[in-house]
Parts: sequence; structure tokens; C-alpha cells
Amino acid sequence: MNEIKLNSEIILDKVFDVDIRGYNAKQVDMFLDVVYSDYLSFEKELTDLQQEIQNLKTVNDTLKQQLEAQTKEQVISNELMPTESVNTIDILKRLSMLEQEVYNSK
Repeated sequence: MNEIKLNSEIILDKVFDVDIRGYNAKQVDMFLDVVYSDYLSFEKELTDLQQEIQNLKTVNDTLKQQLEAQTKEQVISNELMPTESVNTIDILKRLSMLEQEVYNSK
């Protein structure tokens, strides 16, 4: 990244030499006022974006820590659970078979 050589203070304080055939000083001053105003806006936006980046990095670090903790919990719970997991459909099928046996046996 290129090093920034100007800032709003340098732009505001810049004085040009006056020459007989030089540019109109009033026009140069008006133009530099616009450049100064834009530069202030860019500096503010840059500061805001840097702060937002810092905030997002903090949030990202927090979320990474939470994800790691949940991943560890999931690994531990997977190790404690039997390898064959029972889902709701299996339970309902088994319940239906038991009900049929109970009601059919009467």
C-alpha cells in the first residue's frame, strides 16, 4: 500500500508562490478548499471503517471461540451417545408394534 503523503492540515496550510503568469490564487484556494473538504470526509470514513473492522474482528473472535466450544461439546456428546441413534420414526414404529401386540392379545 502506498504511504499517504497528505492530510487535511497539510492541504489547508499549503501556500503557493505567486508568479506573474501563475494561476489565479482565488481559484486555486477554492479548489484546495474542495480538496480539503473531501480529504476530511475520507479521513473520517477511513477512521470509521478501521473502527468497524476492529469491532468485526472482536465479534469474529468471540464467535470462533463459541464455535470451538460447541464443537468440543458436540464431539463429547457424540462419544457418549451410542453409535446407532434412534430417531422419532423408529420410536413411533416400535410404539405402534407394541400397541398392536397389546391390543391384539386381548
